[in-house]
Amino acid sequence: MNERAQQAVVQVLNDAIESLGECGMQVAAYHKGEVVVDAVAGIADLGTGREVDHDTPFLVFSCSKGITATLVHCLHEAGLLDYDAPIAQYWPAFARNGKSGITVRDALTHRAGLSEVADVSWLDQWNLADAGRAVEGASTLWEPRSTLVYHPVTFGSILGNIVVRVSGESFASAVDREISQRLGITDLTFGIDPSDVLRASTRAVLVTAGSPGVDTGIAPPSREESDQ
Repeated sequence: MNERAQQAVVQVLNDAIESLGECGMQVAAYHKGEVVVDAVAGIADLGTGREVDHDTPFLVFSCSKGITATLVHCLHEAGLLDYDAPIAQYWPAFARNGKSGITVRDALTHRAGLSEVADVSWLDQWNLADAGRAVEGASTLWEPRSTLVYHPVTFGSILGNIVVRVSGESFASAVDREISQRLGITDLTFGIDPSDVLRASTRAVLVTAGSPGVDTGIAPPSREESDQ
């Protein structure tokens, strides 16, 4: 641990909480495989005052895109998926409403023309199965491959459903088999186990329509939300 760097980062975190409206945060930094910063600050649960600690689960949002893309690459390396094949080859219902020509590569490179699903909020897309059905019924917003526009949520909705269909297992199971087990990672999860809800940051707990659980990627309601 680099004590000077540690103290500097803790100060930045506390300043952000005090002046920028942040609630609670964690920061870890490694240099040549060694931990140089492992800092926490703030509150994980505003309702109870529970503080953030080094093991508090947080929602990472778009950091998950790298994991999703890695799974797609693993399936490609295994000969199960072709980057330039139409997505509909693996997911026939995706072809609805003129989407039959969109390829896996288009989705990976944010050129699928589906940066969002009209009339479906991003919160309503956290369940992978529900998100897949929304994507199936969607029409493109522009001609695929004509331009690059960041796909903030549909990147995972599309590629995650491809992973499920090609691998024949849940997305969480694919992450565990292809990434966690291979690399010896013990704390990488997609979705949150009900037993972890009360130790997670409340910002990591998403409440949407559907069935919560590890396989769906939807967290159950927090204790505070359940009491409302």
